[in-house]
Amino acid sequence: MDLIAQIKEKAAKNVKTIVLPEGTEERTIQAIKGIVDSKVARPILLGDEGAIKGLASKLGADISGAEIINPEKAPFFDDFVQAFYEMRKSKGVDLDKAKATMLDPLFFASMMVKMDKADGEVAGAENTTGNVLRPALQIIKTSPGISAVSGAFIMIVPNCPYGDNGVFVFADCAVTIDPTAAQLAEFAKASVGTAVDLCGMKDPKIGMLSFSTKGSASHEMVDKVVQATAIAKEKFPELKVDGEFQLDAAIVP
Repeated sequence: MDLIAQIKEKAAKNVKTIVLPEGTEERTIQAIKGIVDSKVARPILLGDEGAIKGLASKLGADISGAEIINPEKAPFFDDFVQAFYEMRKSKGVDLDKAKATMLDPLFFASMMVKMDKADGEVAGAENTTGNVLRPALQIIKTSPGISAVSGAFIMIVPNCPYGDNGVFVFADCAVTIDPTAAQLAEFAKASVGTAVDLCGMKDPKIGMLSFSTKGSASHEMVDKVVQATAIAKEKFPELKVDGEFQLDAAIVP
């Protein structure tokens, strides 16, 4: 069974509620029937019900299995406004600003996760990474012990003897432009969580990548990876981590 099939099977065994804030985005609407039929999640679409159903009808998409919530009309909207105000009042947010913010589906979706109205959120079909991450950082925040957000790509290479049967997790490739050594160490820790929880890896090994392998090149960027490796080993002794490596040295035994 390939990794995507494994993830779907795992999701179907423990179905979660997933909120989709881009409720009038065509691909999002077209995906609903597949989500419902495969029983991998309970989807919630955010937005005006008439607009969502109108677009679904135009596309010939079946969204009957999805719940639709208009943030402004939600029975818990005022609770969300108050909660956001309490979170951000020290940053100068007043109740009017909190109300306006909660009308934004991306912020409303993050608050749904925070307040246990949903288990997760999927967005980014029509919003930038920054726009999606900003509400999550303000409302959900990072995991304990992790100070900076990182993004990871899962690479699946068919018929590959390297990695975990051809599966690799690369991070950070999308969020933090110039991380510190300490942040890189945290990214290593977070990536192990992704490898284990999402990819099902039993014994993930981390290679801290650079354009140098064990001192083959001298540069301040190499020094940062060397330092990050040392921090990761000290702060997270349970990790199997080494570096600095060029990619070939990291993945070829």
